[in-house]
Amino acid sequence: MRAGGPLLDGDLAPMQCYRDVTVTASQGQTLKLIHGGPIWPDWDNAILARHRRDGEVSDLRPQPGPVAHTLSGDYVWGGQLIPHFGHLISEQTMRLAQSAQDRPDDPALFILQKNIPEQGVPGFVWSVLDWLGYPRSKARIVKETTKVDRLWVAEQAEMLGEIPPTATYLDLLEKNSRAKGLRPLHCELVYVSRAQLNSPQEGRLLGESYLCAMLEALGAQVCYPETLSLADQMAVYAGARHLIFAEGSAMHGRQLLGRADQSISVLNRRPGWRTAEAALRARAASVDYHDVCPTILAPSSANGFLKLALGASIFDQQALIAAFESLGLPLGSVWDAKAFQTAVEADLRLWLSATFEASIVLIDIEDSARRIDAQLQESGLKGLDYWVSAERRKVTLRGPKGGAFTMTARRIRACAPGQRLSLPFKPAAVGTNRLQQGEPMRKIVFCGLALTSALTLTACDPSETVDKAMRRTAETVVLPVVDDFLPGDQAQIATRCIVENATPDDLRLLVRDVAVEAGTSTVNNVLDIAVRPETQACLIREGLPALLGGLL
Repeated sequence: MRAGGPLLDGDLAPMQCYRDVTVTASQGQTLKLIHGGPIWPDWDNAILARHRRDGEVSDLRPQPGPVAHTLSGDYVWGGQLIPHFGHLISEQTMRLAQSAQDRPDDPALFILQKNIPEQGVPGFVWSVLDWLGYPRSKARIVKETTKVDRLWVAEQAEMLGEIPPTATYLDLLEKNSRAKGLRPLHCELVYVSRAQLNSPQEGRLLGESYLCAMLEALGAQVCYPETLSLADQMAVYAGARHLIFAEGSAMHGRQLLGRADQSISVLNRRPGWRTAEAALRARAASVDYHDVCPTILAPSSANGFLKLALGASIFDQQALIAAFESLGLPLGSVWDAKAFQTAVEADLRLWLSATFEASIVLIDIEDSARRIDAQLQESGLKGLDYWVSAERRKVTLRGPKGGAFTMTARRIRACAPGQRLSLPFKPAAVGTNRLQQGEPMRKIVFCGLALTSALTLTACDPSETVDKAMRRTAETVVLPVVDDFLPGDQAQIATRCIVENATPDDLRLLVRDVAVEAGTSTVNNVLDIAVRPETQACLIREGLPALLGGLL
């Protein structure tokens, strides 16, 4: 039903206090409906307290059960901690800024998504809460039905859909950034990439690593948010004059900040999507979307729905080049179509293997294979059988509900003929963040300096990021050569040793040769680096001395 009451067309409503509220743990979640949390009195009319999408209530009244705990005193309602970066920020944390300002001493109550234990909550969840004023010490997880003496709730200041935030809410976010000591990292153009997502099965842009290398070569800065702390992401987003996102969850990180005099562009991986448009337009001087991927390869679920979030998008090269040139970046001047095609094929092989051989997400294998095969051929790529044979993609494991789970070829080969696989059933993958709570932050090179937990950058120097990008691209050239001599993990180690010991001139030769088949100058360049003393020393340190002769 359409929600009644005020929406987001004025100031934020004052926080409301409810007495003797029963709060349940999560009782389940469908695609759009939250089920669990507070059972608000006068449920049908408690619109501002309930979960909404695009102004419509999007929750189910929890079913009461025996009360296991009682909390006296004042608490604020925080929401459900969803282990998905984008949905957590865009849906479940939009009450916190006002709550932290109006009720700074009250702990916040949260529920977890069903079947996710507290120790399984990704680190980025706690980082987001801390940014908005609720460090882990002020967050309480409701695991069993609990009666709360006084529960305060702020309006859901933003939500999925086309309703923009109010100026009052943006003021709160800007005040919060100042309180956090945010120091923007001033750069002319920053591209926020998906190329370093951990799982090959997460939605990706084929050949994006090559795009990143070329952008860095032109002096643009490339940000891989998975490698940054949340505070460092905020510094990057706040300081970019032109901020370009590969469409995806990282865009919602910008919603943790207020207004800035910047332009935001989005490279769509899903044609026609306008993710977070209302939220971004309220914060930036201009926002535009570029449909640079006319085709998205996506598996289908058992009920026939396309899993676009897991899809692999295929760039239209001319549209991609035009998008960046419209921002003043002459991408066409450094673009090599053959090199890009090689990067596309490398990404495609990984994605298809993850989708058809190693998926832990239920898919309709036959329907997915038929449709993706047709899309590949329409896009001028080799058909599915070239990448993943029918025999390999039909190896399945049955879950407790009869769902078919595909398994990796490597895991299957590890079993003796006729041996029965006895692996534990795993539910759909839970989103994770590479930086878990309490882990030391990996140092990365960004804008020419090493980032640590405290960001102290003052200028952008692309020289080191260009070298890093060239080495990433070179790895895609070296690995297929080494893979002909060494088995999987050993080939990866040897590739790393070779690329780490390549000179800048070596890297330029390797990147130039990305489209040259093995047996020509590519192999000669790789072997020349492999015989050098520093490369051999690296191989020996990694326990591969006997394999060096086999490689040569």
